[in-house]
Amino acid sequence: MTADAVASNFLGSIAQDVVERWDNTNTDNLRQALESCLLLTDSKCNVPDRLQKEFGVTQLTLGQYLLKKVAQGRRRGFCGPYCSHGLKTGTRALTKSLLSRVTTVSPW
Repeated sequence: MTADAVASNFLGSIAQDVVERWDNTNTDNLRQALESCLLLTDSKCNVPDRLQKEFGVTQLTLGQYLLKKVAQGRRRGFCGPYCSHGLKTGTRALTKSLLSRVTTVSPW
């Protein structure tokens, strides 16, 4: 391999890494925005286009979201506190986890 080819491959791999990280960050931000919407409303929230394939719907309620998150954790083999005592307890644990992310601002 020539020095030009090595440099080109190196820069290409760096660019690919940056794009993948940006893509993951963007998806994480969309997921957090969906969680925020679900926690702040009593009705359904629109699922961003990029996450619709993951969730299989265009709109979700908080309860539907929690059930899908628990099911996803089980499919991936990672349950943590969400699967140890069954779905009902798991849903409560996930709800508590999501609610802990919400910060309360005092009006005073």
